[in-house]
Amino acid sequence: MVMMDINKSCSGNNMLCLVHRGGKLILQKVSNNKQENKKLEEMALLEFFTNSDCGKIWMQKHDVVDILPSESPDFILVNSAGKRIGLEMVSLVNTNSRSRVLATILQATKQTCMHFKEKDDINFRIIVNIFEESDLVLPYRPWYEKMVRNLDCVARDIKDAFVHLLSQEPIMPFEVIKKMVNLQGCTFVVSYNVDDFMSWHVNGATMIAENPLNQVQKLIKDKDKKISSYLKKCDECYLLVIADSSSMTGNSIGFDNKLFKRKFWSEYEGVFFLGLDCDIEKPVIVGNLKTSKPKKDLGNAD
Repeated sequence: MVMMDINKSCSGNNMLCLVHRGGKLILQKVSNNKQENKKLEEMALLEFFTNSDCGKIWMQKHDVVDILPSESPDFILVNSAGKRIGLEMVSLVNTNSRSRVLATILQATKQTCMHFKEKDDINFRIIVNIFEESDLVLPYRPWYEKMVRNLDCVARDIKDAFVHLLSQEPIMPFEVIKKMVNLQGCTFVVSYNVDDFMSWHVNGATMIAENPLNQVQKLIKDKDKKISSYLKKCDECYLLVIADSSSMTGNSIGFDNKLFKRKFWSEYEGVFFLGLDCDIEKPVIVGNLKTSKPKKDLGNAD
C-alpha cells in the first residue's frame, strides 16, 4: 500500500489537536497556515479512503505506486506504467440554515482553542450552550435566521468574544469555569477548562439531513463542470464525495443503503463516497457509487 508522509508534504509550524474522526478521537496534525491545513485534512481523508476495503481494491486495480499532492484535482496517483489518475475531493454540506449557523459557531469555538494554543500553548476544552435572551429557553425557533445572512461576521464576533472571555482571569488546570456572554440576540453559556488536549463542542449542533440524494447529484453535477480542466493534468479522473458528520464539524448528514442503490449521472470515471459518522452502526462508510455518464441529448438529468 502506498502511504503519504504528511510531515514531508507540509512545512511550517505544526501542532497536534484532538479531532473526532470515524467514531473515535484521534490526534491530527494542524498547521498554522490555512492552505497547508487544508491539504493536511485532505491527506487524512485520503488515508481513510485508501485504507478502506473499497480504496484498497481501487488502488490495487490501478497498480498505484505513488501519490502526489496537487491542486485541481487534489491528488495525482501514478501507476507502474506511468499513467496519471486524478482524484478530486468534494465535501457534502448540510445546507439547513440552523445547521450552517451552528457549524459556524462551532468553527469559531475551534478558532478560540487554536488562538490560545498558538499564543500561550494552552489546551482549552470548551463547551457552548446557546439560549434566547428573552427567557433562556433553548432556541428551536428561527433565532438563527439573522445570523445566517452574515456568517463571516458571526464567526469573527463570536471568536473575539470568546477570546476576551477566556483571557479575563487565570485558570487552574482542570478547573471548570462557566460564564455567559450576549451576542447576536442570544446568550452563550460557555464552560471551559484547561485540559491535556484541545476540544470544542456546541450543544445542539446537530440537525441531521437524511439521505439527501438529490443534493449528492447536484454536487456531482457541479463538479462535472470542472473535469475538463482536471484532465489537463491526468489521463482520467475520479471523484471522492466526503460527508463528515463527526461531532467536531456540526455538519450532520445521514445515509443508509439508498445511497448505494441510486444511480448518479457523472462525467468522472467513477465516484466514491466517504462518510464519517453518517451511520450509527458504521462510523466510517466507504463505497463506490453507481454512476453513468450522461448522454449528450439528455443532459445531466437527476
